[in-house]
This record gives sequence, C-alpha cells and structure tokens, in this order.
Amino acid sequence: MYRYEHRTAPWQNYRRRALILIIIFLLVVTVIAGLYIEYNSGTTVISSSGAKTTTVTTTVSVQTFTEPVFTIQLPIDWRLISHTTGKYDSYSWQETTKYEDNRILNMYVDTIPTTAAVNRLQPVTADGNRLQVGVMSDDCITFVGPTKINAQSAMSLPNQVAKWQGINFICDLSNYDRNAVGTSSPQGINTVTLTGPTTGQHSFFFLYTDHNITPDYSIFANALASFRVR
Repeated sequence: MYRYEHRTAPWQNYRRRALILIIIFLLVVTVIAGLYIEYNSGTTVISSSGAKTTTVTTTVSVQTFTEPVFTIQLPIDWRLISHTTGKYDSYSWQETTKYEDNRILNMYVDTIPTTAAVNRLQPVTADGNRLQVGVMSDDCITFVGPTKINAQSAMSLPNQVAKWQGINFICDLSNYDRNAVGTSSPQGINTVTLTGPTTGQHSFFFLYTDHNITPDYSIFANALASFRVR
C-alpha cells in the first residue's frame, strides 16, 4: 500500500529561518537602543534665582581647587598654571587636553582690573558666599560697534562702556577676533563682592578666554556656579 508523506518544501524552511533571524535582529537593536539612551541621559543642571539661566551639559568629572579664600570646581583635565601676588592677586587655570588647551580661566581677588575690556559679559549676582549666574551676552560688537566692521577696521576703535541686562561692562571693540568673557555685577564693572563664613568679604573678577574652534562656555558657567568663598 502506498503511503503519502507530507514534506515541507525547502523554500518554506528558508522563509521560517529568515523570519526567526529578523525577529532576533530587531530584539538586539531594541536592547542596544535602550542602553544607548540610558547611558546618554545624564545631565547637570545649573539654575539661579536671580537673573535666571539654565545650563545643561553632559556629566563630566570635576576636581575641586581649594585655596585659602575660595574653592572652585573645574573639569578633571584643567590645571592651575599660576598664582601671582604682585600688582594683582590672580589665579590662572588652563585646560590641558590636546587641541583644547586654548581655554584659560583667570581670576582676580580683591585687587580688580576695573578697566579690563571683554568681548562678552557674563553677568553674576552675589548670593552670600556664592554666585548666581545670569545669561551671557553675545559678542558686544554686535550691539555696540558699527554695523560694518572687520579685524583691520576694528583696531582703531576705542573700548566702550556697554550694558547687558542692566549691568555695565567695558566692550573690547578693538580686538575683533578675541573671545574673552568677563564677569560684572550690579555692584560694579568687573567686580562682585561675596562674604565667606570664615574669611569674610572679598571681591572677585573672572575672565574666561576660549579660542577653540568650538568654544565651550558651559565650562565657565559651571565653574562660576561651583565657586564658594570660605
């Protein structure tokens, strides 16, 4: 007696295996995407109750520099390169990563260069022994200087007192290609006075210079937000 046996065609086996492989591939992609989103979701938020700004950056490792009068936090690849006590009591830090070492932060304590000119203003407000950080201005040449300007014509321009969000500062019109951001406050040009619980009252001026092709102003904002007078 003849017995009929049903056999699955080869093309049906191939289609079943292909379907299983596609399902496995989609599951793997979903898991990888979920891990990527979770890994990149960390942020650091800085906000103030005075002139308000919110700076959001990816989480980076920081170090704390502790000096007799103050503490400040900077990214782990920054180094203190000088501390002078001559005409000015000043500190300088610099980023050390290759191709990013054109970022420098200078800070002056008590003896302030009140005539120093900058290209952008970072307004700050005193809040006890810390700073409230406001919204940084654009390059002041865009709202103080002439409408048509280049590096050569700018060299003959005098510095000019400018105002951003009601705070005065000195705009450096002559250095067209410079990228220097300085602090001023309602207390005065290039100065803010804070009071520490141990060291008492001190005045400060912060100057951040960033000549990187992609300036990172969040470094400056985060450093100011971390600043404390001891």
